[in-house]
Amino acid sequence: MLLKLHDRFQPILGKHGWELTPSKDENDEMTLLFHYPTAFEYSKYLRPQIKIEFGRGDQQPSGKSAVTPFVAEVFPDIFREKSATTIVLGAERTFWEKVTLLHAENHRPDPSKLKPRMARHWSDVAVMNTAERFKDEKLSLDLLSQVIRFKQTYFAANWAHYETTVPGTVRIVPNEALQEILRKDYQQMQEMFPNKPLSFDEILARLEGLQKRINSLKKSLISP
Repeated sequence: MLLKLHDRFQPILGKHGWELTPSKDENDEMTLLFHYPTAFEYSKYLRPQIKIEFGRGDQQPSGKSAVTPFVAEVFPDIFREKSATTIVLGAERTFWEKVTLLHAENHRPDPSKLKPRMARHWSDVAVMNTAERFKDEKLSLDLLSQVIRFKQTYFAANWAHYETTVPGTVRIVPNEALQEILRKDYQQMQEMFPNKPLSFDEILARLEGLQKRINSLKKSLISP
């Protein structure tokens, strides 16, 4: 796949200024890294690369959506095509994928083993939580059940306790040890946001509200 993509990219991008390499993460062997040239000095937190994942993730539900880069919004006149339509994973699936991730990380025996650049997931859930499509009556517990079964099959970890990511026992508010790590990570990722982001304490407050909402839902609505 690496060679095929390289041959597709080169006629468009030329031979120099970019690179396509396998991920160095031994637990992420199904990912390629596209290293792109940059006109600015980059930080240690934000790296000039894009992850291309060929993972085991379930891609349903999905749909078509127009994707527009930030730079096209700032400099629209320099683009022939400002957006592209592509197939994207449904936001509802992304929501439950992240909720189950937060729940699992809350049970990790050693929080210090959390990978860097992970605070974005807690931030994402806090923001998604306010969207109309994630109101209580629109939360699909059947989809949550599918996500749980998928993770138990393909991303099994005894400590993750995916089976308790159900109404009544969901834990997405990070414990104290995890909060300390995430707070530092979130502070480092501030440059990722084009606008002023939520404070870390605001994220915690939103997650507390969402945790109560999910735990108040009826388990009986989940398909066996």
